[in-house]
Formats: sequence, structure tokens, C-alpha cells
Amino acid sequence: VMVINTLLMNFLNELTYYLKQKDKHMRTTDHLVRIAKAGGGLIIDASKYTTDHLVRIANAIQPNSQMILKNCCDVTIDHLVRIAKAGKGNIIIED
Repeated sequence: VMVINTLLMNFLNELTYYLKQKDKHMRTTDHLVRIAKAGGGLIIDASKYTTDHLVRIANAIQPNSQMILKNCCDVTIDHLVRIAKAGKGNIIIED
């Protein structure tokens, strides 16, 4: 039962992500990961990406770069902690 709940939750998160990407000007997670790996700093609207995607981007942020998260009001504290941990001190969280 727990596995089914996890799979369902992951599916719903991915579905939400793709529905939010209707905005043609929004960068994909893969694009943002590439920019972060290249040393670019990022300002990201957290409401438009899933926590798993934000963690992927945060993992790619380089030591002298920053990732600023905006619109974090609907992101749980546990998820923000996960993202911050992945960013190793290079994440700024704004509400």
C-alpha cells in the first residue's frame, strides 16, 4: 500500500509539473541544471517546479553561485530543508 501511495504521489507531482509548464517561457529542469552546472546563479519560482526538480537543480549549483527561491509559501518546511541541504549552503529562500 505504501509503495502504491508513493508511486501515486510521484505521478501527481510530475503531472502538476508538466501542467505548470504551459508557460512557453519557462525553462525546463534540465535547462536549469545545465545552467547551474556551468556556474550560473538562478532565481526560480518555486511554485512552478516540484520538490524533486528543485532538489536536482540545487544539487547542480556550484560553490560560488546561488539559487534564490521565490514564492515558497506553499512549499513545506520539510521540502525546503531538502532543497537547502542539496544546495550545500548556496540556496536563498524568499517567501
